[in-house]
Parts: sequence; C-alpha cells; structure tokens
Amino acid sequence: MAPAFSITTLDGQRVSLDELKGKVVLIDFWATWCEPCRAALPHIWEIARKFQGQPLLVLSVNLDDDEQKWKDFVTNNEMTWPQYGGDGGFRGPMATLFGVRAIPQTFTIDADGILQDQHIGDRSKAS
Repeated sequence: MAPAFSITTLDGQRVSLDELKGKVVLIDFWATWCEPCRAALPHIWEIARKFQGQPLLVLSVNLDDDEQKWKDFVTNNEMTWPQYGGDGGFRGPMATLFGVRAIPQTFTIDADGILQDQHIGDRSKAS
C-alpha cells in the first residue's frame, strides 16, 4: 500500500489517500531550484492536461523553503493541477513519508491505493 497522507493544496483543497480511492495518482516531488525538475515540468504539465477530467490525479509536492517563490512559479507556469508546498525540503512530512532523497521523483499509486511505481529523474527521458 502507498503511505497514507492528508494535505491541503495551494487552492485550499483537502487531499488524502483515502479520498483518492478509485483514481490513479501521480505524485511529483520537485523544487524551483532544481534544474532537472524544471526540465521535467513540460512532461508533468502534459500529463495533467491530457488526463484532466479522467480518473487520474497529478499532485505536485514542492520542497522549496521560499513559499512566495514557489507560489509565483506555479502561477507563472500555469501549473493548474493540485499543488502542495511548504513541505520543508527533504525532511518535510510528505518527503519523509515517501522516502524522497532526490528530485524530481514521481510515485504512481493505483486506484486501489497500491504504490505501483517510483521513478527518480525526468520520466520523459526514461528509455
């Protein structure tokens, strides 16, 4: 099973693993200071856009310390899918829960809440 979590997104939406049953969830850990994360953004953006309205949710978890820089980046890059920030870097609650030690890193959770995949780096560059 994927680790249970409950967070509040940038737009004030409460999101928990229990509430996401029946949906595939792609959790994307990233930061504005991370060049590989910025390079992977178009791929994440395309997934979020392509599957909008489908039973797939992209959830981005930002590891920046500067909250305003993160919020401005999200707005300026039209990152309209659910965003969670203020995780406090690699020692934050979500990063710790998922064992994140490098970014970008994604986790795919199936509709039954089972962690199916984890990937470090830009998935669009995977062979």
